[in-house]
Amino acid sequence: MKRRCEDDDEGEEAQRKRRALASAGGGAAEQRSGVVTVAAAAAAADEFKPTPLHPSRPTTPTPTLARFATQPMTEESPASCALDVTKRMLGQAGGLEMWEEECGVMVNLFYHALLQPLHIDRVLLRGFMADFIRKWCEEIEGEDMNALFEARHERRKCAAFTTLALLHANLLPDDSIPLEKLRTLPLDSKWDGGLTIPAGMLDICKDSLFPLNNFLLLSAEGKEEKSESAVPNLQAALLGLYQTRPADLQMRAQYLLAARCLQMKMHKEASNKFSYLLEKLEDSAIKSSTAKGSVWLQSEDQVPEVPCKESVIVQAAIAHLGEQNIHSALEILQQIDSEDLEHEKCDAYGKEGREKLRIFTTAAGCLTKIDTLVKLGKEMEALKVCVRLDQALSWVRYAKVLENKGWELVGVMLKALLYSWLAYLHGVKKSKQSQCHYQRRATQNCRMLLDAPSSPACSELTLTESLALNNVYSYLTSKLQDLSAK
Repeated sequence: MKRRCEDDDEGEEAQRKRRALASAGGGAAEQRSGVVTVAAAAAAADEFKPTPLHPSRPTTPTPTLARFATQPMTEESPASCALDVTKRMLGQAGGLEMWEEECGVMVNLFYHALLQPLHIDRVLLRGFMADFIRKWCEEIEGEDMNALFEARHERRKCAAFTTLALLHANLLPDDSIPLEKLRTLPLDSKWDGGLTIPAGMLDICKDSLFPLNNFLLLSAEGKEEKSESAVPNLQAALLGLYQTRPADLQMRAQYLLAARCLQMKMHKEASNKFSYLLEKLEDSAIKSSTAKGSVWLQSEDQVPEVPCKESVIVQAAIAHLGEQNIHSALEILQQIDSEDLEHEKCDAYGKEGREKLRIFTTAAGCLTKIDTLVKLGKEMEALKVCVRLDQALSWVRYAKVLENKGWELVGVMLKALLYSWLAYLHGVKKSKQSQCHYQRRATQNCRMLLDAPSSPACSELTLTESLALNNVYSYLTSKLQDLSAK
């Protein structure tokens, strides 16, 4: 009876808020002075289903606060701090005066999810966003991000929400505000989301958020049709936008974007980016120096160096071939020659990872040049390149290919494709005996590749070097399949 009197005294509005908070915490979470505790929410989440906000509307996805407790996280990690702050915020009652600050907390969470995707995965991010939407939509009787946009549209003064909406559109495009509405957001404003702005954003956005907001809007507009490639591309480009310490950082980010585009078979974008990068590499030597000053990114977030020039050349040629720009591909490949491999006969496998990549991608470049020459009808010239390359690859070994599946696997793939080209070209020459000889050798090499993985496991490579090797290996595989079908 006493409890019923208290409920009557506190009024209908207060009761409604308390019920909303209970729903956001898991449906049966413990209430203390109108605030849901995270511990109670986590305990209740496994036993009860969340209470629908309104019976007539579909329910919001289950809150993720319980799942947060199971996430392994280092206490010092910026991502861990972002998650902890967001968790506490979502467990507290909120009023209109807290709108800007709480939008700022969510911006911080999305920003760290972009920079540290291994620590804040997409499922966890989507769950936290669902909790945030649930909390604020109860006030306006809405049910998604669009409802928050319309309500915020009346005030048009919250810069933190603008940045949040744009980050949301890039990281969770399936749930985002429509592009035409995003374009109406005020991009040029000062940060008003409290003290939660990440240090990297503060360095460049202390006077205006326009550089970041404009970048995010352009990214949302240009990757609209290819959401699966948006996040790695955006991550690389955003790092290139803010991190200015390495002297060649722009080239590093440009390479990472180009390699990712090639990996996603976006040949036109890749060829443009690689062409631009090759021009930059011609103008200046690749440098890895780092300017002095405080580093706001963790070591695992740094953009790795551009890999060896040979690997860039070969990937650029592959991208142009994908666009059927045969003459452009051949022009790029003029910088590659099998004579560069002659002095590697001794111990190519004993080199360091970067040097190994240079050797193997040089050989792959020669095979790519053969492809371009054949496409241009220059079979005799292509055959000459094949003969020189066969002599230059005498150091390829087979002994460990089945157990290592690393560089030995790449070597066997090179030889399999080379012998396939030799068989094809001798067939064009009507040299039946030579054709049968090389066809037999190609078949022997192909048998070793029957159970080969889709990419070679070479653990000593950096991210950018691994991307280069995987892109080149993917091309070699596809060409071998094409020739086997002829």
